Parts: sequence; C-alpha cells; structure tokens
Amino acid sequence: SKKAKRRLRKPAIVPAAYAKVMKKLNFCG
Repeated sequence: SKKAKRRLRKPAIVPAAYAKVMKKLNFCG
C-alpha cells in the first residue's frame, strides 16, 4: 500500500485516478 500512496502523491497520476472514479460514478449513477 506504501507504493500506491507514493503513486497517488505524483501530480500526474492523481487526475487519472480521479477521472477513473468519476467514470465509475457515471456508470453507477
């Protein structure tokens, strides 16, 4: 989980993860 946290800290990866979450919400909602 430490590696995952380190990845989330990278500014370039945060928007990508956020976009994935939004897509999931759009699918469910």
